[in-house]
Amino acid sequence: MQKIGMPPNQQVNKKSILVADDEETICDLLSKTLNKEGYQVVTSFNGRDVIDTLQRQQDISLVIMDVNMPEITGLEALSIMRDEGINLPVIMVTGECCQQSFAEARRLEVFAYLTKPFELREIKRLAKEALDG
Repeated sequence: MQKIGMPPNQQVNKKSILVADDEETICDLLSKTLNKEGYQVVTSFNGRDVIDTLQRQQDISLVIMDVNMPEITGLEALSIMRDEGINLPVIMVTGECCQQSFAEARRLEVFAYLTKPFELREIKRLAKEALDG
């Protein structure tokens, strides 16, 4: 897990977002983008760390998570979250969209489901909508 700080002159939204993807470049890109929007960002590179982070950090307000990650998948992590009563909004992203994973994500009440490549403005819009909604 890595915490990305905010520029000192940036207005703070005081909302924390957990970004989880096994591709470090995706985590870095989303972290920088969301950080510029004033969010505090925590990153994770596997599904197991997502669960551990959410159990340790009570200040997370949104999870943006890849479907395919090592150790446990994003969908398995989402299922564990729901079983443990963690009802945060979750935006799932995937490079390989299939009907089965989409249906499972809907069943687990995912906030949004995006395929890669996605537009950064779409992530920013969805994050704002999920956090302000």
